[in-house]
Amino acid sequence: MMTASRFLDVIVGVVRQHLPAGVSTRDLDGFMDRNRGLMESHIQRQLGGLLARLPGPGSASAEDPELPELWTAAKRTAANLAAMVVAAKLGAERRNPTAQERATLRGYSGWGGLSIEGAASKFPEGFPVPEARGLIHEYYTPSKVAAEIARAVRDLLPTLTGEEGVIHALEPSAGIGRMLSAFSGLGFEDLIWHAAEWSELSGRMLRALYPKLDLYQGPFERWIRERGPNWTGRLHLIVSNPPYGARGAAVAEDPDREYREKRAYAYFLRRALDLLAPSGLGVFLIPSGFLTARTGEMLTLREKVLRRHHLAAAFRLPSVKPGGREALFPGAMLVTDLLFFRARGGELPEVDTADRGILEGSYYREFPRHILGRELGQDAGDDDQTKKPRWGYQVEGEFSRLPRLVERPICAECRITPLLKELDPKLARNLRMGVMRTSLDLDGDALAPISPAPPRSGSAWTATWRSCRPARPRSPPSSGASCTRRCAPG
Repeated sequence: MMTASRFLDVIVGVVRQHLPAGVSTRDLDGFMDRNRGLMESHIQRQLGGLLARLPGPGSASAEDPELPELWTAAKRTAANLAAMVVAAKLGAERRNPTAQERATLRGYSGWGGLSIEGAASKFPEGFPVPEARGLIHEYYTPSKVAAEIARAVRDLLPTLTGEEGVIHALEPSAGIGRMLSAFSGLGFEDLIWHAAEWSELSGRMLRALYPKLDLYQGPFERWIRERGPNWTGRLHLIVSNPPYGARGAAVAEDPDREYREKRAYAYFLRRALDLLAPSGLGVFLIPSGFLTARTGEMLTLREKVLRRHHLAAAFRLPSVKPGGREALFPGAMLVTDLLFFRARGGELPEVDTADRGILEGSYYREFPRHILGRELGQDAGDDDQTKKPRWGYQVEGEFSRLPRLVERPICAECRITPLLKELDPKLARNLRMGVMRTSLDLDGDALAPISPAPPRSGSAWTATWRSCRPARPRSPPSSGASCTRRCAPG
């Protein structure tokens, strides 16, 4: 249900985007820090009855505010089957869901941690079935985490609006739409979502819930091959909880061998971040090993990312509750980090001096309060979430809310080399140029098409050089040129 705290967050998010002259976001944050408790108590006293009848961000439905991923295995199984039946029916009848059908679809939580043996006979005929690997790896973003990510990002949306007055956002591993659901409603009207999902079952469930979504059914590598050149430097926001295991057969579908990472999360992180427009925001929920492991492999990976993208903030989430139960992911005690990046708009010649501690794996020594719980055991820098953590490392705690997001200051003056890459002419000819403007209208209103991206002229310098914003010269740079630009926090 909607709580007084969530309701106040919505109001503050809207106010932040329309501050009167002379009032800064710092003024607003200070006011809220001093008065939040009093304001929440007034809201609860005056509107408590009304709020109790409203669905909160990430809630399963207005009728049942309990999060589906927290249900018992038996209840999750029954809800999954009911949702699959509805999705199959909607596909056969080629229509949008009713309000009641939408509530049923929202009860789908995936098959991670469940057994399908007893349920197999009840699957809709002709409908995709859960993949065996999904029983091990299918852990969708917890609804309450998705809701908190959306709340934190909502305050940053005014910094992301593009030339068209809208914000193009990508979810490269959309799953069943937990992120998309959290990023809908009041305060998110300017977002235009694009999504990719490999799993046929998850894709069908997502399509049933959001029939107007610009959804690509297939691996992210294929999306990159077919649509990536069209969107490079044009995306303002990327939000993802990517796969954590080894990459599969799609590894060769991305023609750029620079991104031949072995781990799926590492590929998604690097490849998706490099699509962002300068100062664009990338938010990733990934294994904790990326940020704190000190192996040569992880140092190299962090260096590649940090030279092109600024780590604005990071939070280590609880993996286990007091008492020993998993904290966020049903059936799994995964230690994960929530990372917020800002795109530099090019590449630094070397890691910025202010980021040396991050490169060396010491982020949480500087920001110990960003570990949202009590550490148990010893951090071995594990990034393989299919195995038990070495030395028993866990983060014990109850996740309820992210701390206020304060971005680390980006370099005041940095030398940025634009990423100048020639496009494969054959690849450019095969681009899918049409995109649907999709603002996740749950009422199913018609969505207006937007113009396709401007064609490239054989190279990718256009967006990259424009975004670097040099004072002079105004003409395009020659190959290998660089520019010096001023960078500001956020």
